[in-house]
Amino acid sequence: ADAYGWPRDLSDAEIVARVVALNVERRAEEAAGLIRWLRPAYQAPTEAARPAQQSSMDVDAVAVVGGAQWPKTEPDQFVLLRASLRNGPVTLREIAKTIKGAPRGDRVPRMLAILVAMGQARAVAGGRYMA
Repeated sequence: ADAYGWPRDLSDAEIVARVVALNVERRAEEAAGLIRWLRPAYQAPTEAARPAQQSSMDVDAVAVVGGAQWPKTEPDQFVLLRASLRNGPVTLREIAKTIKGAPRGDRVPRMLAILVAMGQARAVAGGRYMA
């Protein structure tokens, strides 16, 4: 009970119901790509041993102003795209105006969908996105 922050006086049926609900919540998180490793070195040794990959661009250091150039590498494209969402909800058209050379077609919408799935952006009303 202490580990989960639950009251100590729960009945067996209440405990089972809470564990099942927690399992449903964790399965939804895992389906969305969030994995909560308890012991990464044991459960995911290749992930724990792999050095973190960092793009040459840092999201916090990117200032998106009119005329930013679309980067050549995909990681840098994601960083710039996410940075373009920091100043409030924007549409695809507004993003295209801000970033020179941004691809047309479904590339940017697919990248935005990935950012949303990763929890790095969210879709809001009116076809707008924000970080």
